[in-house]
Amino acid sequence: MRPIKTISSKYNDVTIWETVDGFDFEVAGGTHATWSRNRVLTGYIWDALTAAVLLQPNPKNKRILVLGFGGGTVVRQILHFLPDAKVTAIEIDPMMIELARTYMDTKSLRAQILLGDGYAFAAKSPPIYDVVLDDIFLGLQTGVTRPTPLRAQDIHQTISCMKPNGLYIANMITGQNMQATVQCTKKAFRDTFETTQQIRPAKGFNLGLMGGNTNPASSLKPLAMRLKDAEDRRDWLNINVRSF
Repeated sequence: MRPIKTISSKYNDVTIWETVDGFDFEVAGGTHATWSRNRVLTGYIWDALTAAVLLQPNPKNKRILVLGFGGGTVVRQILHFLPDAKVTAIEIDPMMIELARTYMDTKSLRAQILLGDGYAFAAKSPPIYDVVLDDIFLGLQTGVTRPTPLRAQDIHQTISCMKPNGLYIANMITGQNMQATVQCTKKAFRDTFETTQQIRPAKGFNLGLMGGNTNPASSLKPLAMRLKDAEDRRDWLNINVRSF
C-alpha cells in the first residue's frame, strides 16, 4: 500500500491509499471505505452490514436507505447480492461523494446518492423503506465515533421512514472506550424492537445491531455461492449472528 494524498473538508480528513488491487480511504486512523477490483467482500464490518440487509424477509424489490454513504463499500456489496434493490444513500460530505466517484468507481452503481444530513432525511421521509442502515460516523482527532449514543427516541425518529415490517441496522464500534455507547444503544434497541440481534464480521472491531424480524441466520449460508473469490466465501461463512 502507498498513500496518494490527504484531502480535508469541514467533515473529514481523508487519506487515500492505493492498494494492490484498489483503494482505501483512511479517516482518523481507521479505514472508512475500501474498494477492490477483484473481490466483493472485505472481511470487515461492511460484509456483516450487507448480510444483515439480506436477512430482511422481503425477497424482492427492496427499498433500502443507507445513512452515511462514505466511499460506497456497503452499497456496492448490497447491489451485488440484490441487483434489483432500490438503494438511496445519504452523505453529508460532498468531498466524500466526489472522492468515491474518482477512486472507488461509484459512478457505475445503480443507486441514488444524495447530499444531505441522513437523520434529517429519514425523519422527513414517508414510511417506504424495507431496510434503514445507519452507518453515520464522525472522524475526530481522537478517532472515529458515533455522533451520539442512540436512544430509543432517536431510533423512533429515524425509523419513521420504515415500513412496519422493516429492519433497522446500526453499525457500532466496539473498542474499549466505546463500550458505554454500545451498551446504551443495545438498550435503546431492546426498548424499541421485540427482536434484537447483533451481527459480526470475520474480522475487525465493529458489529451491526439489528432491530426487527429477520429470516434465520442459516439463510445466509447458501448465498456464499454468489461469491467467486474463495476468500470472500470464507469471510461470508464466518459472519456470526446472535440475539442480545
